[in-house]
Amino acid sequence: MLEELIEGAEQSRIQKRKTRAVAVGLPDRTAKELAGDAAYPGAAKRALALSGANGTAKILNGLGVSGKYSDAAIASTALIAILISNRRSDARFEELIAEFKKQKQPTPAKPGLPTKTALEVKA
Repeated sequence: MLEELIEGAEQSRIQKRKTRAVAVGLPDRTAKELAGDAAYPGAAKRALALSGANGTAKILNGLGVSGKYSDAAIASTALIAILISNRRSDARFEELIAEFKKQKQPTPAKPGLPTKTALEVKA
């Protein structure tokens, strides 16, 4: 069940990223690349799936409960890795969107000439 939750959350994240990239007008190739960047790190995903249930139980049992916390440490590390990956991926995504919007802005036209976007000028 935990594996299905992880997979569902990852696929939702990938689809949202791709939909947003297409909505702002990024090329299909770029949208697919950004969607791929939204995937969770494989090792973190596997570690969370393997240790998540035991680790989560130990985390939820609280701070004063004695016992070995190796599963909790692995699960916590995996979650942190996914969160860090998410933040980095989101930051890169926002930078690319900003750059794309900047390139799409019209370049200043010389008097009497039609306006072209930065993308049209590069082509």
